[in-house]
Amino acid sequence: MSDTDMNDLLIELGTEELPPKALSKLSAAFSGGIVDGLKKAGFEFGEVESFAAPRRLAVLIRSIAASQPDRKVERKGPNLKAAYDADGNPTEGIAYKNTGILFGVGFDPSVLPFLPDMAFDFAIGARMKYVSAQIAEEAGSGFSFDLGFRTTIPDMNLGPLSVTDMAFGFTAVNLFGGVNYDAVTDDFLMDLRLGASARLAETFFLAFDLHLGGSAQLGLVYSPVPTLDLRVGMISRGTVSLTAGVGVNVEGFLIDYAFVSHKLGGTHRVSLTLDFSSLDIAAMSRSLRNILP
Repeated sequence: MSDTDMNDLLIELGTEELPPKALSKLSAAFSGGIVDGLKKAGFEFGEVESFAAPRRLAVLIRSIAASQPDRKVERKGPNLKAAYDADGNPTEGIAYKNTGILFGVGFDPSVLPFLPDMAFDFAIGARMKYVSAQIAEEAGSGFSFDLGFRTTIPDMNLGPLSVTDMAFGFTAVNLFGGVNYDAVTDDFLMDLRLGASARLAETFFLAFDLHLGGSAQLGLVYSPVPTLDLRVGMISRGTVSLTAGVGVNVEGFLIDYAFVSHKLGGTHRVSLTLDFSSLDIAAMSRSLRNILP
């Protein structure tokens, strides 16, 4: 280590009036505790001087290294037999479960009569998320907030293939928020997501998302009938994961199932979304009248 990486360190501790007869013992204990801590942390240093006065204790450490030396630390987790049962299924020791509730709202500024006509259509939206997480025996919950922008692109034809509902947007994800556990708070990582989507031949829907945090998603939706969506996709986040799912739209109620593969096997997700823009209140009322006596 070069001399430029070595510095003198002075630590002073202000106190109330100390008994003069105890100064030497207090000074030795103070400096000894600091020296022992530095040695355990692997610091290199030179001469150590101690100072004591009725209202002050001090330690001067000569030529101490600016940083600890690099070291390799290996820690072993729970026994593998405690993590999986006899059938190879994860036990409660490594089990995890997340539950989320989302509330979103979108706004199209073109509906405001006092705004001038713009050369392109766009909309802005916000989303609030409530998340409940459980990892083994630890449980926590919290909120986060997203803000997004979306603009549409005119339809076009690529030979015999019609390309419609083209859109481009970006979303600031997790502007603030986190999950609060008993002892700690796990802050959500803020990210910026860029996305593009288009409908092909009125039946297929293609979407691509790029996260500046270091991941990408590609998905394809096949809609044989207006109320049914069949999905396949791919997620690249260090490793590549495959996804699949199915969604059903019943008069404004969107029931969705998704599967995502990962190293532990896979995640199953079931969600229910209420779409107020397509909710048919009259149809629901007629259905209830037919069901109720």
